[in-house]
Amino acid sequence: MTRRPRLPAASALLAMLAAAPPAGAADRALSAWAELDLRIDVPGATVEVDTGHFCPLPCSMLLAPGPRRFTLDMPPAAPRTLDRVLDAGSSLRIEAARSGPDVLGVVLYAVGLAAVIAAAAMVSYDVAVNVGHGRADWNLAFGGVGLAIGGVLLAIWGAARDPGGEDANGPSLIESVVGFEAP
Repeated sequence: MTRRPRLPAASALLAMLAAAPPAGAADRALSAWAELDLRIDVPGATVEVDTGHFCPLPCSMLLAPGPRRFTLDMPPAAPRTLDRVLDAGSSLRIEAARSGPDVLGVVLYAVGLAAVIAAAAMVSYDVAVNVGHGRADWNLAFGGVGLAIGGVLLAIWGAARDPGGEDANGPSLIESVVGFEAP
């Protein structure tokens, strides 16, 4: 029986396993850093850190602990500068506040739609009565047309209304500091 020669790859693998760092070394190495976790999903938004790091949002990066300056650029709002102190082993998480539905916009749209439906009913009724009975009193139809115009304008205003929740500085931000989550 002939014996196979040892494979160099197998011996290299054994050498790598023998030289592996002790368990938990990676966690200890990561705990010397601070994480910046920006969970802001605004189209075209970016962050620039005082260290020269730059990334599109949302992004996450490891930074040396200490005082840091972040410049958030979320068009069309003006850039916003945040000064924060990052502690080793912590993660600064910044999220955009969620705004609720635009209740006034929905109400305007619904009222406008109801006005258009009522106007259509008024015009239909007036046409049926005047044509069917040979009358010439079109006041209800004229009122219906005016109501329809007002209803269409309300519906357009409700649909095109700015949903709010933001001011000239862009969305409100929610900050939290949590323990660092190692990958």
